[in-house]
Amino acid sequence: METVALDWANGRPSLAVTDDHGDLRLRWMIIGHVEAFEVWLVVPVSEVEANQIIENPPINVEDWVVGLSSRQVDVDLLVNDRLGLAEKIRLTPTRGVFEQVLDSAQRLAAELARAHRGDPVADVPRELATYV
Repeated sequence: METVALDWANGRPSLAVTDDHGDLRLRWMIIGHVEAFEVWLVVPVSEVEANQIIENPPINVEDWVVGLSSRQVDVDLLVNDRLGLAEKIRLTPTRGVFEQVLDSAQRLAAELARAHRGDPVADVPRELATYV
């Protein structure tokens, strides 16, 4: 299966199904394309789910993802179009997806800033805080 973009923002995919060497994933950009960083939620999906998503994309992606709350998902923090850090989390249906992903992204940003003191990357936690 090739990458299938389902939604776009500023000319770039913001929701897609990807095939990473046989591992199918739904990739949903939570924040990005304007800032120097992006926050992505990456959800493993089966071939059946991938085909269902492609044929009938979820209108409310958050509701669809919450239905998979028992799965471990990845939160990817990209800075200047490169993966900065990633963290595996398990979503809980009692909190909003956006809140859970932002909590994870803030942990990743703080870790990235500590590792890159004095680098513009160190500004990511401050910029990310504007979304909380």
